[in-house]
Order: sequence, then C-alpha cells, then structure tokens
Amino acid sequence: MAWVCPPMEALVASLVPSNDVTALPSATAAEDVAALPVGRRMRAAYWLKHCYDHAEEGAAGDAIRLTSRKALEGGMLHQPHGSLLRHECAYVLGQLRDAGAQQSLEAILGNEGEDAMLRHECAEALGGIGVGEEILTRLAAKPPGCEEQQEEGDPAFAAHAAAAAAAAAAAAAAEGEATEAAEAEAVAKSLVEAVVAAATTAATSTAADADAPPAPAASPPPDPPAPAATPPPASLPQTPPTPWVVRQTCEIARDFLRWKMRGDETAPVVACACMLSPYNSHDPAPPDPAHASLSTAELRHILLDKSAGMFERYRAMFSLRNRGGEDCVRALGSALVEDDSSPLLRHEVAFVLGQMQHSAALPYLSESLRRSQEHSIVRHESAEALGSLEDAWEEVEKILNEFMLGDHDIVIRQSCEVALDAIDYFSGNGDSSSSANGADVDGTSTPTATESNDDEGKKPGGGLFAKEKAGQVRLHFNISEAPPVE
Repeated sequence: MAWVCPPMEALVASLVPSNDVTALPSATAAEDVAALPVGRRMRAAYWLKHCYDHAEEGAAGDAIRLTSRKALEGGMLHQPHGSLLRHECAYVLGQLRDAGAQQSLEAILGNEGEDAMLRHECAEALGGIGVGEEILTRLAAKPPGCEEQQEEGDPAFAAHAAAAAAAAAAAAAAEGEATEAAEAEAVAKSLVEAVVAAATTAATSTAADADAPPAPAASPPPDPPAPAATPPPASLPQTPPTPWVVRQTCEIARDFLRWKMRGDETAPVVACACMLSPYNSHDPAPPDPAHASLSTAELRHILLDKSAGMFERYRAMFSLRNRGGEDCVRALGSALVEDDSSPLLRHEVAFVLGQMQHSAALPYLSESLRRSQEHSIVRHESAEALGSLEDAWEEVEKILNEFMLGDHDIVIRQSCEVALDAIDYFSGNGDSSSSANGADVDGTSTPTATESNDDEGKKPGGGLFAKEKAGQVRLHFNISEAPPVE
C-alpha cells in the first residue's frame, strides 16, 4: 500500500479557520479549528513541513511551499489554539528556515502579552532561520542593574512583582502616616481643652486653706506633631522585564546567528564520526569539534557549569546527544534533574533525550514531569519526550495517562495527549481515537502495523515512522512519509 500525504486542504483546515491563507487570520477569527483534537492539529503542522520539504521545484512547488508556510503562520497566530499548538507551529517554521516567516515570528516575540513558551520558540526559530538580529539583541539584554541569578520560577517577573509590591507598601505607609498625624492632632486638641477647663475651675473656687501655696500653673500644652511628609511612591517599571526563558533564548539565538554569519557553519568539521549529528533537526547551537577529545564526564561538567555561557552549554549538550549511548543519556538525564540554573536548558535536555529514544532516560523524564513546581516549558518537553521511548511504552503509557487526566496545567495535559496520540497513530494501532478522540487529518483511519512498509531500521510498533523519527526533526512527529490512506 502506497504512502500518501493527506490532502493539503485537510491539513490547512486543521490549523487555519479559513482555507484561504493568502492573508493571515486575525486573533478574533472563528474558534472552530481550536475545537479539533490537539493530536490531529499537531500532526497537521508536521505534515505541512513534510509537504514543504518534498515539494518539487518550479511554480507548483513554490505554491505548495508558500501555502504550507502561510498555514503554519496562521496556526501560530490563531490564539484559540493555545500556547502548546502555537509554539509547535513556531518550531516547525524555524525548521523550514524560510525567511518569509520573519515578520510573524518577530510580531509574537515582541509582544509582551504573549505566552513566554511561544515567544521562546519564535526567538529560536529566528535564530535558526538566520534573521532578526536586532530584536534578538534587544531582548537578550539584561535589565539595568540585573545580575544573573538562579531561577525561582521566573526572576524577571519576580523582580517586577517585587517592584509593584514595594510601591504598594510605600503608598500604604504614606497613607498610614497621614492617619497617625491626624489622630495625634486630635489628641493634642483634647488635652488643651481639658487643661483650660481645669484652670477655669481652679480660679473660681475658694481656697480651703488661706496659707496653702497656690497651685502650680498648668504647663502649656505641647505643640501637636507636624504631619509626616508623604514619601513619593516607588516607581514601577513601565513594562515588565523580558521573561528569563525568552531572554536566554534570544541570547542563544543571537549568538548562533552571529556564529553563522562568521561563516563557521560552512567551515569543515574536524571531529570523529561519532560526534557528527545523526539527526536532521536544525539545532539552536552546533556541537564543538573540540569536544571529540573530551570525556563524557567533562562534557557533563560543561553542561552543568553555571559560569559558562548558555551557547557553550548548549554545544556540550548536543555533543553528548551526538555521541550517544547509555552513559551520555545518563549524563543528560542527571542534568535534567540536577540543574537549578535555567529552565530553558532543562527543557532542551528533555528534548534531546526524546530524540535519543533510549529507555535509560525514563526515570529522569518521569521525575521531571512529576515535579509540579517545575517550569511548564520543562514538564511539557519531558512529557513529549516520554512518548518517544518505544522500548518502554507500557510504563510510559501509564505515566502519560496519569498526567493527561489529572494535571493542573492544560499545557501538560495536552502534551501527554499528543504523546499518546503519536504512539497510537504511528505505531499503526488504529485511528488514534483512544487518545485524541478523532480521526486522521484527512478523515481516514491509519493502517495496522502489519500494513506498514517493512523498511530497514524498523523498530517494534513504529514501522517506517520509527526509522524516520531517529533522523528527522521532532520526537514522535519526525515525519518523512505519510501513512497509507485506506
């Protein structure tokens, strides 16, 4: 049975409210597509990448590429989709490396009202495409007087909240001091009245003993205290500082863009074959050829070194991924659960563990997902990475179902749903209705595992998908060919 990509019209209709993608939809567009199962919408985004990558040369291919990119931009800009789906569209746009997406990516990155996870993905996409240096440089800058610090939630917004609290406290203190001054004045006035009344009574009364000394004169009443000066309220930042995960992403994307502009990307790679990437994803930082002479422990040390730049820490991470093997998986896994310096770094570690598909990553990814106080950008990536561990699907399915049904964060619930949907869909277990409650993007069901092409590299339950997943772009959506249409 031939492998056929779902129709373009069905893919577009899964992301964009209107099939007309000549103009990008506004934020007030109809919410119909957002009601579709998130797994179906997520698959549509990656099938559009497949269409873009495999379009032929010439006018017909140009039209397919333009439609694919515009549909992905439309999905990214459509707010009712939610941050998970929208950030995935931004990721795919970055993988296309199409400069035509620059305007829409910059629009979201520069919008302080947008979700930090979405803005992070837009920044990374701009760096991958090789555009947007001005906005990346501007947002990568630290706020004045801000020193790098360990994260506790998001320090940038914590600083803004602290400034707001200080201003409120100053205003309350000023109001309290004014109230105290008024009360003191009232007390002083009552004391004056009491003294005057006592003096009047003493002057009109008859002395009981003529020889008695006169009563001492009453002391003059004290002057009432002067009202305290009202201090000016603490000044508030005009706008919140850039969220930490966004600022760090801009820093890495800016450095990667400059690295490419220096011509390093085309320079010959001097490294042993084991250090070259077996993955087709466009990474936000390149491995360093010098890492070939370092041990796994030394690379792990660079990865966890808080004093090192994020770009260099990323390079060590991707060098560990490319080297592969259980020792590197455990080095990355320990970084996922031990690092306390950057949720951005931890989320990327979870991503590469998903790419490596090694069952030794299970305890680390599971622990990361179970940390309810962990940043959602990390937990979401851990959930999706769990869905790629084909050799541990039975245990993975229990974990993902647990959090899909009971987690407080919709991004985490949807990430688990997407991971479960991918397991069902790409392993040929049916129409994915058990996880996504919906049919495929073209309205058809998927084949059984026995109907899949028996290609070299096939893994249990994965068929051709498993082969392509190891070398394509993103976890369980690393698609090269579509499943057959019945």
